[in-house]
Amino acid sequence: MLQPIEQPEDIVQYDYYISGSMSGYDDHNFPAFNREANRLREEGFTVFNPAESFNGNTNHEWEDYIRVDTMAVARCENILMLPGWRRSRGACFEYLIAKTLGLNIHKVRIEDQE
Repeated sequence: MLQPIEQPEDIVQYDYYISGSMSGYDDHNFPAFNREANRLREEGFTVFNPAESFNGNTNHEWEDYIRVDTMAVARCENILMLPGWRRSRGACFEYLIAKTLGLNIHKVRIEDQE
């Protein structure tokens, strides 16, 4: 859950945001999101995983998700782009935000997921 900001140093609350395509995938691509979130957490990083937003409920409007995700990206130090992210308007928007804010951008290669 995003916490209130009281000081500038409170802005960043997560090490990583996971970004990728969800629409058109079985289970909204949650397995790929969860796999990467688990891997990063095992390495000791804090992670904002959008697959966990709204308790995994996928019945909300797209705009509801992107509002939450926009705030979350802004509060991370890194963004991890999953394979196929360029096919997602949400992930492209998240990438643009990350690039604009100077986040470290990491990309998962397909062979990294095997």
